Amino acid sequence: MKLKCTETGRTTEIKKNEFGLPEYQEAANRLIGREMPGYFAADISHFNLENRPGQCRFDVEAVRVVGGMTEHSGEVFNFEILKNPAAVALGSIRSNKKAAASRENGKRGGRPPIAQIEITDDTKGGQ
Repeated sequence: MKLKCTETGRTTEIKKNEFGLPEYQEAANRLIGREMPGYFAADISHFNLENRPGQCRFDVEAVRVVGGMTEHSGEVFNFEILKNPAAVALGSIRSNKKAAASRENGKRGGRPPIAQIEITDDTKGGQ
């Protein structure tokens, strides 16, 4: 996924954190920092993201910290989350063949159990 600033037309990749969640805040910070060095995106966690299939938009103000205080620039940037159009069009695919295979696997007991491995302490030389 990419984040696009609608005012400047610039885009940046939306990276994922260690939990696999998209980092919209970091992407917005990169784009604002390019236009206004020293500024970053105000906290976007409280914004209600306007969702549409394959599209999401939000607005955020550029701010900076001066002497421990947040200084608002008054500049509001509009962002759009760009998703891969092919992936959006396909969505989740279910077929009759997949459903039949799943039913057959269920009749046989479903997924095989994970093998259990016993760990022993052999540091004493077998004593």
